[in-house]
Amino acid sequence: MAKKLETLVVKFEAQNTKAVKKAIKEVGGEFEKTGKKAKQSIHGMRLQTSALRRSLGAVRNNLLLVAFATEGARRAFSGFAQARGQLEQFEARLRSMSGSAEIAAAQLKQFMDIAATTPFTVEEIVQGGVSLQAFGADAEALIPIMGNLAAFMGRSVPEAANAFGRAFAGGRGAADVFREMGVLEIIDSFESLDETLNKEKLNMEEFRIKMIEALADPQGQVANGIKELEGTLFQSFSNMQDAIFTFQARVGGELQPFFLNFAKSVTELFNSLDVTFIRDVGAAIKAILGGALGFAAQAIIQATVA
Repeated sequence: MAKKLETLVVKFEAQNTKAVKKAIKEVGGEFEKTGKKAKQSIHGMRLQTSALRRSLGAVRNNLLLVAFATEGARRAFSGFAQARGQLEQFEARLRSMSGSAEIAAAQLKQFMDIAATTPFTVEEIVQGGVSLQAFGADAEALIPIMGNLAAFMGRSVPEAANAFGRAFAGGRGAADVFREMGVLEIIDSFESLDETLNKEKLNMEEFRIKMIEALADPQGQVANGIKELEGTLFQSFSNMQDAIFTFQARVGGELQPFFLNFAKSVTELFNSLDVTFIRDVGAAIKAILGGALGFAAQAIIQATVA
């Protein structure tokens, strides 16, 4: 049910009605003038606010332009730069292990050639080589064997190299992973051409020799590990990835001076945006906002008093 509205009628009685009407008309006129002045003041305040928004928008657009340009360049060249950077890291690791820049460069080239024809990445081959050197083994001579060993064990090259290194450094008693994976049994059952290696108990040096011979035996189970993966999707996609990586690394090498200059310029740009600069920008914005608000308040007061 709708509520009925009540009507309130207010009556004024005055002796001099003409004077009262004139006074009311004058009051209405003053209200109208005040409203117009307030509108003009608010319009001026809006103009200043619009100018402030345009200034802040320009600053924002410039910052976004720098950010977008930096991010766009990073995405466009990241593959080349990262591939080149990874090769530099690999070579640095090999150089730190061998102590020679020439040896490290030769090892890296060998490892890349091996990766190109095996279902393992350059990074895996390099990590495997570093592990072998850490255990005191000859990485250049043994890394091809590690590829077959990894394929046979169903593990990565670094894991296979680590298992080999433990047995190489600690002997048969330290070959826990080989024992679990059945590799130690292959070594024990291997018949060497050197009869001195076929005895039951071997010293450390004899065990190392027999282990390497067993793992490298062309007729053995381990030496055919990679061959068993030939023609598989696993190897095909791995070789494709290695080819892409090698191409990106080569292009990255050609563009390296550009990358270095670009990185230096961007670094200097962002380092120049120190705390003082940020504070100055903040103070400027605060001053503009404070001035705009103060002007608006003064305009309203003047419009009301006038």
